[in-house]
Amino acid sequence: MNGYAVIDKPRGVSSSRVTIGCRNALSRALGYRVKCGHMGTLDPEAEGVLVVAFGKMPRLFDLIAQTPKRYRAELTFGQQTDTLDRAGEIVATAALPTADRVEHAVNQWIGTVMQVPPAYSAVHCNGARAYDLARQGKDVTLQAKQITIYELSVIDRMLTDTGCAGIRLDVRCSSGTYIRSLCRDIALDAGSVGYMSALTRTECAGECLDRAVAPQVFESEPLRYLHPIEEKLQAYMPICDADGEIARKIRCGIADSFGWEDGLRGVRIDGRLYGVCNTTQGITKASINLWDDREN
Repeated sequence: MNGYAVIDKPRGVSSSRVTIGCRNALSRALGYRVKCGHMGTLDPEAEGVLVVAFGKMPRLFDLIAQTPKRYRAELTFGQQTDTLDRAGEIVATAALPTADRVEHAVNQWIGTVMQVPPAYSAVHCNGARAYDLARQGKDVTLQAKQITIYELSVIDRMLTDTGCAGIRLDVRCSSGTYIRSLCRDIALDAGSVGYMSALTRTECAGECLDRAVAPQVFESEPLRYLHPIEEKLQAYMPICDADGEIARKIRCGIADSFGWEDGLRGVRIDGRLYGVCNTTQGITKASINLWDDREN
């Protein structure tokens, strides 16, 4: 069974745990075990949109999951934790910044910038995950990488007599952006320290929070909340029907000229989505097989 679900992941549970629960529920409903994966992880302390893909849909990860994401984040000033979020231990303190310095710092991070990932992250470092090394008390030195912040605005401020205690941010950014690192860097640029005290992903893989359902809702009626792959694919490329000799060549992996324009397109065979074809310089070949064998 190919398809996907849009889940509203709660805080305090891992993305993997939510994904496994959804897989088990759908497998029970269908009477056979379904493969699955998610289109972009969320830290346990974060909540919001988690797209869970079933069957062969995870093969579309590189195409779909690399699209921009959107978050609502809360940044608390005056303290920094080792994990850069509320779950960590405090490792630094500083005076609260002024509201003007915060506003200036936020504006500096709009556009294409270099960002150093958190030490407590899944980034590979010397052949191991950075968070494993950090938990062992080892020094973790990660290289800065290029990201893009498309939109960044302050939607609320928590002001006190001594300065700005915190802000809430709306962030639209490229895949691979760490909001924890963004909060750290904004705080430092504002002349203070800070950590991400809350995070909600409001958009991921083209899906928004208002379409998401709680894990227990999906698990109670998985077939009701399962969306077809074709529904997602058509947002990224045209979809056409193939038959006769063209269909035979696509299924056999034979590259040929079908008179199609260059680029990606979804292809249906016998009325069902077969997969994705790529046309380069007029030559077309199947690149992603999404055929559901159980429907044959």
